[in-house]
Amino acid sequence: MTSASSIIPTPDRPAVAADFGSTQPEAAGQGKGPRHVKQGKPAKVPTITLTRVWADRKPDWLYRCTLVTRYEVRPDGTVWSTLDQVLGSDGKVLEDFWRLPLDYRPTQAVQGNGRKVVLKDRTIAGLQTWLIKQGLTTPEDVTV
Repeated sequence: MTSASSIIPTPDRPAVAADFGSTQPEAAGQGKGPRHVKQGKPAKVPTITLTRVWADRKPDWLYRCTLVTRYEVRPDGTVWSTLDQVLGSDGKVLEDFWRLPLDYRPTQAVQGNGRKVVLKDRTIAGLQTWLIKQGLTTPEDVTV
């Protein structure tokens, strides 16, 4: 058994192409364009951060705490929410809040029928309008 590094081209055994699926060598100078494409900075996504005081007595360890949730519109128009922080009743960030049994992963917003929410207006104004329609905020809370 020979390894790939020990194969040497001879007149009776041609060299193995680097791309094992290709049998024809690539012509020099006939590339498909630049191989390294620089990507610019990612566009800032419209983001709104909302706070909500937990008024339910269950669970009792969350009573009167403030949940800080970030809503954002991705470039494809989908709306995502992420629980960022948990503030205590005194307004300070709870120590080791990430250890609480809460879900801090980004969650995609869905409609009542289970379809994902896709905004046509992918600006901060479109996100504000969607939040108002969902009842998550009021027009008085929105400052421009």
